[in-house]
Amino acid sequence: MAWWYLIALVVLVVGVVGGVALIRKGVEEAERTARREFTTYPVNERGTVSFDAEGSFTMYFEGPAALVASEDVDNLVSKLDIRFVEMSTGETVPLAPYETYDSSSNGGIERVPIKTFRIDRPGDYLLEVRTTEFPAEASSVSVGPSPYRPLLLGLLLGCWLILAGLVGTVTAIVAVSSQRGRAKRAAARLGFGPTPGAWPGAYG
Repeated sequence: MAWWYLIALVVLVVGVVGGVALIRKGVEEAERTARREFTTYPVNERGTVSFDAEGSFTMYFEGPAALVASEDVDNLVSKLDIRFVEMSTGETVPLAPYETYDSSSNGGIERVPIKTFRIDRPGDYLLEVRTTEFPAEASSVSVGPSPYRPLLLGLLLGCWLILAGLVGTVTAIVAVSSQRGRAKRAAARLGFGPTPGAWPGAYG
């Protein structure tokens, strides 16, 4: 029966290693998504953002690290007057808060995700963000693909594979233990094993 335990170990290792690999892939894909091309406009100016396909996107604020890094997202957003509308209909795009503070810094400029939104109709959208709290010459707003989907997909698939490996391992161990128990009881009934209740080493 030793080979059953070996199989259980292999299933566990494959599940854990494969799950961790999927989670890591999801994180890396999310990072690549966050580094893709962004449409960027300085604050206190208006510009057009074009979407070729529907999907989820993230809005980022970029400003001097010395000012932005000390702000939490809610306080930062409260200092921004954001206008984001579909040009063909004039409808305002619903913006949802970005739930976590996940900033990055480059050359003294801090990039902070502030809003998430979904585009259901590809086309041109008007973006305008006004503020008097940050210097216009060093502050801007960017719009790009949201990293949420690849990250969530990687986490879900990775956790599922790890769980499947654990369940498969436990199932194999339980099956082997049950089979060995039945074999011992059968041997005892045939007189090849110790009589239940007898001293160790006593056989019928």
